[in-house]
Amino acid sequence: MAEAAGRLGVAANTVSTLVRQLVDDGVIERVADEADRRVARLVLSDEARARVEVWRDRRSVSVGQALSSLTGEDRARIEAALPALSRLASALAAAGSEGEGQ
Repeated sequence: MAEAAGRLGVAANTVSTLVRQLVDDGVIERVADEADRRVARLVLSDEARARVEVWRDRRSVSVGQALSSLTGEDRARIEAALPALSRLASALAAAGSEGEGQ
């Protein structure tokens, strides 16, 4: 929980409370680590995983429909911008990890 709390920038007891609620709601499950029984891994429940897959599939269709409504020129501009957007996302992630614990 301490690692998750650090990454989220919240207190460990906040993460413990949220995890307990998610487990109680059947969203995630605690799975003991085979190599270190003191460690509990958090994994999506089968039901939650299925819901995420349905959401992902619907979102994919929506994005596809939206992109198909654009002109070829607009789609080319978006495609050309993707590498820069990827670098921006990486820079933001790095900046966020540098700020952990502050």
